[in-house]
Amino acid sequence: MTAPRVLLATLLVLAFGLGGIPAATAAPGSSYIAVIDAGSSGTRLALFEQGTGVSVTQIFRAPKKTPGLSSFAPNASAAGPDAVRPLLDQLRTHLDGQGIVIADVPVALLATAGMRRLQLSDPVAVREIFASTRATIEASGFPLRANRILPDTQEALLDWLDANAHAGTLATPSKDIGIVEVGGASAQVAFRSPRATGPGVSSVRVSGTDIHVVAISYLGLGVNEARGFMQSAASGGEVCFPNNASGTDPVDYLASSTTPVPSAQADFRGAPCGRAYAAVVTDVAGAYPRAVRPRNVSDLPGFARATFVGLGSIPSVFSDFGIAPEVDEQRALQTAVRTNCKGTDAWAKVRALFPAGSQGFAETQCSSGAYLDQFLFSAVGVGFDPARFDAQPALPGGEPTWSEGYAITVLHP
Repeated sequence: MTAPRVLLATLLVLAFGLGGIPAATAAPGSSYIAVIDAGSSGTRLALFEQGTGVSVTQIFRAPKKTPGLSSFAPNASAAGPDAVRPLLDQLRTHLDGQGIVIADVPVALLATAGMRRLQLSDPVAVREIFASTRATIEASGFPLRANRILPDTQEALLDWLDANAHAGTLATPSKDIGIVEVGGASAQVAFRSPRATGPGVSSVRVSGTDIHVVAISYLGLGVNEARGFMQSAASGGEVCFPNNASGTDPVDYLASSTTPVPSAQADFRGAPCGRAYAAVVTDVAGAYPRAVRPRNVSDLPGFARATFVGLGSIPSVFSDFGIAPEVDEQRALQTAVRTNCKGTDAWAKVRALFPAGSQGFAETQCSSGAYLDQFLFSAVGVGFDPARFDAQPALPGGEPTWSEGYAITVLHP
């Protein structure tokens, strides 16, 4: 199996572009930063206020999101008016109610996966979209702090920064938290590095101190893209979906996708499914420098010292399987997949894991569980020690986000 040429080109660009985050500063006297998270599934705005120490507090989140910026490729000039202006209007209404002057609230627009992909296929559209968003922010009266694509590695680093700010461990490296996040398109691993340079090392400045972090992002190893590669290599991937011999809904798993799976023909089998996903991890990782491939990450300085927490899809997959927190995550995941996904009419068992009306992820639960087992614990994956890994963390302040991590760099430079 070979990943698409465009994906491989992206992987190589990202793998060799592991620089640090430029120092960010707020406007003189500013205690606020509004961050526009321009993701592939939508554009969102959050307002953060400077806190004590290195903390920030989210004090407002725009209640209505707008379309993702990449969707404006056919009509780039509409990106600012249709995606950004409604968010700024919501922010303006909130600030007016709080008596906060908009000139004291810089706005940073940072785009993620959707615009990264568009950059490869249509860089002219990307430039025109950002020209539109820049013009809208500048015309709004809000100071412009940023208007650009956020590299994958910086997203991983900022997630790590926010996780350790929540845990209060930024000043105590011996108690560091490492993060592993598996999203739909990519997977990220980040942990503090004892060295200023080296494979995967990026740097970020917080309160006048440079912090060095191994921050790696694997485009193609999110659950959705990995599943797509697995299905291409495994003739539809029927071995990674539960059998539905009784013919209840759905007739096809992933019915709206380009690779629907007839549910009555599906027959989950752990070993073949695991081998198919191991091949995906190996193939995609082959586009990266050897030192930062998943199986080699555990050899990098700083890895052995960190205790890791799972983010993104990891907590939800474990929770949906009914796995209790703080157990042997590897053994518990393998047992849950085997118990719920194998056998005739296993779909009935999988469907029962989800409350009625909330079964949106039930169809992919077994394939996601099998994939996480390979990426997190296997010899071709990162190979986390379950004793130093928490799949369902309960961090103070909730789940870390890169946008809050960015706010820390701005408000505590």
